[in-house]
Amino acid sequence: MRRLATIDAVRSALDENRNTLAVVTAAFVCACRFEHEAVASLLLERSIALDPELARHIDGSTDPLSFIRSLKKSDVAQAAALGPWKVFVMEQVTRAIPRP
Repeated sequence: MRRLATIDAVRSALDENRNTLAVVTAAFVCACRFEHEAVASLLLERSIALDPELARHIDGSTDPLSFIRSLKKSDVAQAAALGPWKVFVMEQVTRAIPRP
């Protein structure tokens, strides 16, 4: 029940339509970190509406749920500063580098 209230509160805040991409991105990254996938999905939809290039990046290499799940361990400040897509790519590259 509590998660539904959270989703409704986020949906209500988004409906006010006064949110900048930076605000939505910060909220999206926080939702990912706290593993609120439903809230993160809602915020990702709004992020994509504000930044259609993000959708092209995601569609070209992963799916929205995997993208959300990959950001759950990301640095919130870094993701807010660089953007979640760049942080996602950096983490993918880091994982691909063989460790000695």
